[in-house]
Amino acid sequence: MACIGLNKDSEQMFHLQISSILREQIKEGQYAPGARLGTVRQLAADFKVSTVTIGKALDILEKANIINRLPGKGIFIAPAAQKREFLAIYTNHNHPASQIPFILTGIEGGLRESEIKLRHCCIEMLFHRTAHEYKTLFKDLDGIFCLGGNWQGNEELLIAMNNLAIPVIHPISTLEQIHPLKNGAVLPLDEGASLNEGLKFLKSRQHTRIALVGNLIDGHSRGYDKEELLPLLSSMELDFSEELLSFFPFDPEKALQEARRLLTLPEPPTALMCYSDYFAFGMIEALKKLNVRIPEDISVMGISGFPGGEFIDPPLTTISYEYFETGRRAAELMLTADRWFTPGQLLIETVKHKVIVRDSVKQNRSKQQ
Repeated sequence: MACIGLNKDSEQMFHLQISSILREQIKEGQYAPGARLGTVRQLAADFKVSTVTIGKALDILEKANIINRLPGKGIFIAPAAQKREFLAIYTNHNHPASQIPFILTGIEGGLRESEIKLRHCCIEMLFHRTAHEYKTLFKDLDGIFCLGGNWQGNEELLIAMNNLAIPVIHPISTLEQIHPLKNGAVLPLDEGASLNEGLKFLKSRQHTRIALVGNLIDGHSRGYDKEELLPLLSSMELDFSEELLSFFPFDPEKALQEARRLLTLPEPPTALMCYSDYFAFGMIEALKKLNVRIPEDISVMGISGFPGGEFIDPPLTTISYEYFETGRRAAELMLTADRWFTPGQLLIETVKHKVIVRDSVKQNRSKQQ
């Protein structure tokens, strides 16, 4: 490679310029798939930059699956990206509480630089097929992102995906739902840990009388059986009583009724720990109709971290599941599957969550008096 000059007047840093130049050369066919790229020292000499700068440029290309760096062997051009094709399958996500659109956005963002084609299919379109039909449908794919499906283990679609020789990545699941999954990777939510962290946060703000508000899914709420919730509150030295449990399928009128019930208890809660941000949004609207001030009269906290929570009034404090980052991590795993994937084995990587502090929770001053 002849010596290549960089544009020193450009605002783009050298390693970004170098990665763009190499990407274009590879795209134009100056290097064939599988061909060896020059060594780091050779590239540094060609571009008249340090090996550190070359390393940063190669990091970008490797993340985009354009090159492969094999320890002790060298740097090689990856198989042509345009020949790789992934499929995203997911349940119908028109419900306003669905996290699927946000995870998909993260996946698409993670794949964007690699120029890999991502196909889409509603999961309901794939039901009721034979094993042979699934094999035919998936034969040209390099990987599948599966978002959704409360799997029991006997579904023909899941059995087919479990037996594929390509990775299937499930970027939305819970620790309790892992057992039927056998192939690829799963990024589960630790719902119990997130509920615990939310309660600890409220306690740190001097709230000890906390109502748990939300829905029960198969008798569970964020990783706990309903029967486990009062012992959980007790173990954290919080007030525990059946009257503080408020579980119902969400409906604005029902939310209004439950808000009124909680506020007219002999000792009302000082905070609501809601099952999801969606429930929290609903309870905030119900409380406003009752002329209750948030957080002056009662604090409200959610779980999930739906984008947009910072724009409601008041901005919602929540435990964020980082949906966009989860999607990007799923894309990163897919692009580096050659490093970890073995057919028939499952990689488990628990999704991280964090407290997002906003204006819907305040210090409980009455507790300090």
